[in-house]
Amino acid sequence: MKTIFSIFFLFFSAILWANDSEFTYPQLTDKAEVSVLTVGTGSELYTLFGHTALRIYDPLMRIDRIYNYGLFDFRTPNFYSKFIKGDLMYFAGYEDYRDFVMGYAYEDRPVYEQHLVLSQEQKQQIWELANRSLEEDRKFYNYKFSRQNCTTKIVDLLNEVLKEPVQVDAFQEEVTYRSILNKSLDGHFFEKLGINLLFSSKLDQKPTLLFLPDTFMRGLAVSSNDGLALVDKTTVLYEKQHVSRGDWWNTFTFFAVIMAGLALLIRNTTARYVYFICVGLLGCLLVFISVYSSHIELSGNDTALLCSPFMMLLPWIGKRIKFKKTVQVLCLLIGLGILIFAILNLTSQKLFITFPVFLLNLWALYLELKTQKISLNSNMD
Repeated sequence: MKTIFSIFFLFFSAILWANDSEFTYPQLTDKAEVSVLTVGTGSELYTLFGHTALRIYDPLMRIDRIYNYGLFDFRTPNFYSKFIKGDLMYFAGYEDYRDFVMGYAYEDRPVYEQHLVLSQEQKQQIWELANRSLEEDRKFYNYKFSRQNCTTKIVDLLNEVLKEPVQVDAFQEEVTYRSILNKSLDGHFFEKLGINLLFSSKLDQKPTLLFLPDTFMRGLAVSSNDGLALVDKTTVLYEKQHVSRGDWWNTFTFFAVIMAGLALLIRNTTARYVYFICVGLLGCLLVFISVYSSHIELSGNDTALLCSPFMMLLPWIGKRIKFKKTVQVLCLLIGLGILIFAILNLTSQKLFITFPVFLLNLWALYLELKTQKISLNSNMD
């Protein structure tokens, strides 16, 4: 009996394996539609750039799925360190169309739908690719800011099927990755400041990827498929009800006022030394992230010239008489680094956004040089 049972077990296992290896997804009907959904920005930091999803609808097959490539788990161990490193795993999933729209309506985030003009064969291919992307060995991917995210995954899927890739540069004359990001952060100056301090000059290149939802939406609108417009209509599924005016304090003007106040405050030696320590610690953090992270947008960050880690040395040696000349040389070298930062970013929005920091750091170094010179002359007398 054991022998007979073993033979039957092997026989049925072979049948199941064969069926699984040859599995094909059901054919969509001629009523099937494929569309791209673009969600507007939210209030949380990770929602400031919007969201992209794929909809496949077939009323005869009772299919109405939203394929989502921007899922992640906050409960992941060492979540933030993995995010900075570039090891955080995102994954694909699907949900019901109504649940998707209702969820973003609850957050008061606008949702737009672009209906794609595709052949029946292309619709079937997209349906199969979308479903295969949910398989256990394919659904997970390492999140990369501009190369692998919820938008680029759908761009790649569509480009695998379309005869012509989705347009990237039709509307982006003299535009950079940084300018696209900064435009998305209008009304959120301090988030914009943080991102510009954190990201390197690699963000100042002309885009070759559609990596943000709104740029993908515009790219689809000007793209074609087999000689026809790729998008035949755009539908507003949910319109934002409350217009956000932004926080009064989250502006460049308010930041400039803070910097002006600090400029007065750091005339006091103790306050200036506290400022040097804070800026030096920020510089150390930026250097660490630049080396530690595998995100190419963070590597080789020249902000360490603007916020030099060497500023941390000034409070420790500034009050010692024998180091007066050393402090002066160090101040001049740090100041030279700040000027080099400005030259490297002359054509970048990064210089304008960080300009109050640029001026304040030079002012702090000037005050320290002046103090050291007076102290040195007094000791010589």
